[in-house]
Amino acid sequence: MNIFGGGTLGPNFDCSGLIQTAFFKHHIHIPRDSYQIKSFCKHLFSLKEFNRKLEPGDLLFFGNKQQCDHIGIYKGDGLYYHSSGKEFGRNGIGLDTLKETNHPISLHYQSKLISAGKVIRGYRWDRTIR
Repeated sequence: MNIFGGGTLGPNFDCSGLIQTAFFKHHIHIPRDSYQIKSFCKHLFSLKEFNRKLEPGDLLFFGNKQQCDHIGIYKGDGLYYHSSGKEFGRNGIGLDTLKETNHPISLHYQSKLISAGKVIRGYRWDRTIR
């Protein structure tokens, strides 16, 4: 029986489902939605402080000033994996860059990067976080 909802089964992952599943494969539970994961992570930096070196496995949060609505996982060398839709993405899992580029998908997400975080503990899905 699958304990996860829609968007967490390949090949039809949504962005947070991809990240949640990747961590679950390593027996680490994290919250379901990108904004919840952002609140759960240790904050590394915001866009204005983007001078810290990212490490593989760090999470990238995208959105606007009001809310995080997209998430990716850093691979290294300026690259990150994420799952995006048809309108602003690859219609599935893709690899994009934080480096200077002319690629429209990477440029779109670069413009929406708001912060990064690191998972430092497992989420207790059977408890309410207060």
